[in-house]
Amino acid sequence: MQSDSSTSFLPPIIPTYLKETYHWAYLHPRNVAWLDQEWIVNLILWGNAKRIREAFLAEIPPSSTVLHAAHVYGLFVKKLIEKISPSGQLDLFDIAPIQLARCHQKLMAHSNVNLWLADANNPFPQHQAPTYDVASSFFLLHELPDERKHKVVQRLLQSVNDTGKVIFVDYHLPTRYHPLKPILSNIFNYLEPFAKSLWTHAITDYAGELHSHFLWRKKTLFGGLYQVVVGMRKKGSA
Repeated sequence: MQSDSSTSFLPPIIPTYLKETYHWAYLHPRNVAWLDQEWIVNLILWGNAKRIREAFLAEIPPSSTVLHAAHVYGLFVKKLIEKISPSGQLDLFDIAPIQLARCHQKLMAHSNVNLWLADANNPFPQHQAPTYDVASSFFLLHELPDERKHKVVQRLLQSVNDTGKVIFVDYHLPTRYHPLKPILSNIFNYLEPFAKSLWTHAITDYAGELHSHFLWRKKTLFGGLYQVVVGMRKKGSA
């Protein structure tokens, strides 16, 4: 496995919103170690961690080249590399060194992994941008301010080849009488200030002009609480 934090462009500065809103979850060493456990992830996802992960992995063809935005707590990255190995390739970037280090610990035995420190807004210089079979994010968008949602979605769309696909897994507006809706609403109000935009906007709304370059489908899980959105690039639109 290669891990590169000294690329040909300047490493990213951790943005203010991340330091102010999510320091406790993604930057604080003790909390990071505690939260990065599968049972904690499953608790946060109301017992649906495996179900959601498998819905995501079902969209990944074996032996794919995959660009993934940000480290994910729990078993996710291990299961992803298992799905695409041995002949696939995983390139994963994260803006936080501590998160990249956690990912390195999990994947260090695999030679078909590249990790690098980068901002999801622009994970590599445009002129050097490779093209992938799959570009994906997993519960990342709800943590981003809306202007960053637009940039990240469009950056991932730009990263797939002419037969590639993008996969976004995240929160979704629950059904009207979902018993967890008021609880989750309060959690979002106090801990996830950017999440509710996914209750009022479709992920495809953030695709901009690239929306028409893809064929879209969406699947919801657990009474609409979660969504898996897949875009397949139209032939000739790359």
